[in-house]
Amino acid sequence: MNKIFKSTWFKCITVLLLIMAIAGGLLAVLNDLLFVSPEERASRAMKKIYGYTPEYQTVLDVDSDDDSLNDAIVYDFDGVNKGYINKIYAISGQTDDLVFQTVGENGFKGGNITLWIKVVKRNNKYAIDKVILSGYTKQTLMSMLDSNFYKGFYLTDVTKEYNNGNLFTAKGDSKLLNPVSGATKSATAASNAVNCVIGYIGENYQ
Repeated sequence: MNKIFKSTWFKCITVLLLIMAIAGGLLAVLNDLLFVSPEERASRAMKKIYGYTPEYQTVLDVDSDDDSLNDAIVYDFDGVNKGYINKIYAISGQTDDLVFQTVGENGFKGGNITLWIKVVKRNNKYAIDKVILSGYTKQTLMSMLDSNFYKGFYLTDVTKEYNNGNLFTAKGDSKLLNPVSGATKSATAASNAVNCVIGYIGENYQ
């Protein structure tokens, strides 16, 4: 038995087991320390949009445990360009403000772009007045989509654009044009994300 304990392979296995135990413990601790809840992520997004964190009510949240709130709203614009809304918040005290987290698909290499979009009511018209990048997958030229690009999605009358069949696209044959040199596919994904909000407002706020 002593020979086994003194053998090189036993010592190697013991060291490896100790390393695994320590690494597992550290990962568990770091996971707790670095974990960001859906509520905290929403709160951080609100702060980016408003400069502070307002009170809000959840209209839709795919991460919610409430089955009535967690079904994403999916849009298919032409069989190719698609997107979906996975979060909608109504801002308390500002009943006409809505904040969306929406995902546009068909980006570069089939990836997507996720945006936070704020919609307000002004002069009885629903307006997009803020668009902020939330995240993306597989997109490599995101630096081309600067703040001026996202400002190009601001609309003063979302319902009118919806009723007229106007959607954003990165292609030159669009009714609403948002070309971005070198990042057309990523621009398409961003356009699809915004188009989801146009569709939602047009369908629900006539």
